[in-house]
Amino acid sequence: MDKEEIRQALKQSQNIENRRILIANSVRCLDCTNMNTSIEHVESPIARNQRNVVNTLIRKGYTDREIYEEFSGIFGRHSIIEVRYIDGYSRENLQKKQIKSAIVCTSTLATPFIGYKLLKKFFFKK
Repeated sequence: MDKEEIRQALKQSQNIENRRILIANSVRCLDCTNMNTSIEHVESPIARNQRNVVNTLIRKGYTDREIYEEFSGIFGRHSIIEVRYIDGYSRENLQKKQIKSAIVCTSTLATPFIGYKLLKKFFFKK
């Protein structure tokens, strides 16, 4: 192997490790009493098992979305702290996006009614 191949392999392994850490920080430890404790720094047997599942799925080539779906299928939906795979948005950002969309839809639908009321007021005076 030449130096370039070694650099690429090292960069790929660092990307995989960063991805593993990101996913592990988004998965809740089922053994902990604190509901927001991730599996990254916990040494309980269930947390080790969960980390092994994450590592196995990454090695098999699963995408982040597939890993979260598989993980919630195995351990339950409550095992995910914050899902980051929905169109690149976290759950919090997705809720903000939905609220903005609802405001735009409401204002778009309300505009003709408000316009009608104003027209009625000015043109159809008694």
